[in-house]
Amino acid sequence: MRTKIPRETLTPEEAQTLSRGLKVMDAILAGPPEGLRVIALCRQTGLERGTVYRLLHALQAARYVSVVSRFHYGPGERWGLWGARPSSAKTWPKRCHLCWLA
Repeated sequence: MRTKIPRETLTPEEAQTLSRGLKVMDAILAGPPEGLRVIALCRQTGLERGTVYRLLHALQAARYVSVVSRFHYGPGERWGLWGARPSSAKTWPKRCHLCWLA
């Protein structure tokens, strides 16, 4: 007999933040090896600049995003845990092998 584990639900605000963060990660993972500027992330995600900066800060703190060069953001070292290359690598695949999860 399986024990039913209570499921925590996200508030609408938390769900929106998660969705926005995933949009930013999708854009970064699909971006060029030199990374993406914030303005490019804004265009690709449809998010405001302040929102993108806040999400980048949180993703960078968790090591999902790294600063590739001045003003350019790319995948962080955390992606190496799944076999993907961090942004410091010279070549980054055009399409991440984790895209099938979406």
